[in-house]
Amino acid sequence: MKKSEFVKIIFPVCEYYGRTLSESATTLYFEAAKDIDAKAFEFLINSHIADPDQGKFFPTLAHVTAQASSESDIKMQAAIEFDSNPKIDGISTFDFQKETKEQEDARRRKYIANVVDGWKGSTSLERIAYSEKVPESLKGEILMKLTSQSIDALESSNG
Repeated sequence: MKKSEFVKIIFPVCEYYGRTLSESATTLYFEAAKDIDAKAFEFLINSHIADPDQGKFFPTLAHVTAQASSESDIKMQAAIEFDSNPKIDGISTFDFQKETKEQEDARRRKYIANVVDGWKGSTSLERIAYSEKVPESLKGEILMKLTSQSIDALESSNG
């Protein structure tokens, strides 16, 4: 996102919340948010404002990215994935057929915990890019940025 796009989005939000951002605070916020596509950022800001709990407060970048996915969202998605495919964690058919309901429940909890751990280790950009809440049409630039970062990291590790 360009700084002019950011300002065009955030200044009306400041006005809505009765806040002003100094030039240094605007720069700080922009630097943290600049890799987010402007339309995706605007979508997430609007989601924040409409949120009955978080919308009471001026949105920090953490609030904005939390609109893309929360831990409870990730747990729910992981549970649905597991329930749709109980062998998603790689259990063999042989072991799957012998397992008790209690063993399956333990495996389900472990799968969900592993997915949540992966989510906790993800960046704000990754959380937005892979969110089911953010429309696909708003993710293009974010996905390209993540792909570019992955290629750069791979090239630097191959030195």
